[in-house]
Amino acid sequence: MIDNKSAFTTKKDYGRGEREAQWATAQHTLHGLKVTETKSNNSHHEDSEIAEQAKRCAKADRFIYINKMHLINMIVNFGLVVVILINIIILKTIW
Repeated sequence: MIDNKSAFTTKKDYGRGEREAQWATAQHTLHGLKVTETKSNNSHHEDSEIAEQAKRCAKADRFIYINKMHLINMIVNFGLVVVILINIIILKTIW
């Protein structure tokens, strides 16, 4: 009983992460889902690969978004130029 209840601990948030993990495991087993095993030594390497993939995807998304906005601005500016030219032509024919 003394082992489980301690007023002083070195764990962050008094082991909240571990309790949440135990609760999630219990919920998975209650619902008949497969419980994943604890992370292995390669998990850090796998996590870094996933992080790198996420960075590459974010970079590609930013590139596409910036180019899309640039294209839209070019089309709008071109449209304004065309409208201005049409107005100049109409004004010249009227006067």
